[in-house]
Amino acid sequence: MLDGLPYPPDATEFAASVHALSDEITAAIDAVGPGNESTIGVVLAGEDEVPQLLTLAAGEPHLGEVRWFGAAGIARTPELVANPSAAEFAALVGLPSPAFGLDPGAAARWGPIVAEVQGQTGVRPDAIALAAYDALDVLVAAIVEMGFPAADASRSEVGELLTEAQSQSLILEGVTGPLKLNEFGDRVTGVFDFWSVCPAPDGYEWRRTAVWSPGPDGLTGGAITGSAAC
Repeated sequence: MLDGLPYPPDATEFAASVHALSDEITAAIDAVGPGNESTIGVVLAGEDEVPQLLTLAAGEPHLGEVRWFGAAGIARTPELVANPSAAEFAALVGLPSPAFGLDPGAAARWGPIVAEVQGQTGVRPDAIALAAYDALDVLVAAIVEMGFPAADASRSEVGELLTEAQSQSLILEGVTGPLKLNEFGDRVTGVFDFWSVCPAPDGYEWRRTAVWSPGPDGLTGGAITGSAAC
């Protein structure tokens, strides 16, 4: 593991950071030896600035010879595939990026809701929208269990409601899978799709290239189907 190359949240110029990354990757290639470039990976965590970063990376030596991996803020962003230089570089290095997904084996559970929402709104809901559906389900179950607390509930009653919601999450199965929450209120597990930038007839497009599904206990024994390749 090498030190990361952070930049301020309000940064608008990234040439120096990308050049520094090029120097680090060049040194890493020298360390592993020619022909082993695929053993080196760059993890890119960013959002709106990613197209600019990738465009700059395309002009630096060796950055296109190693593997790149994206973060959730990158997956399926239209700005990236709309930028020819950035998209070409992303397609070259792979850049598989995770996004919360739906279990293909549970289509019987979430499919009817997707069809109903799409029929009424004209928009196909994604996994995040269905996760919000499940979150409401957990909250309603907690309210029912507590006996419908008043709208002007006290701070302590709100805390009790959140505690009860966490308890309900342990026993409820939602359209997006097990709803178990950890001590911080985050979901313990879930299915993740990996999206890659791939050539398309009219340029480039995001394509789901792999799916990670959790094991029976939701934490261990997970498996990836597919690959990062288009």
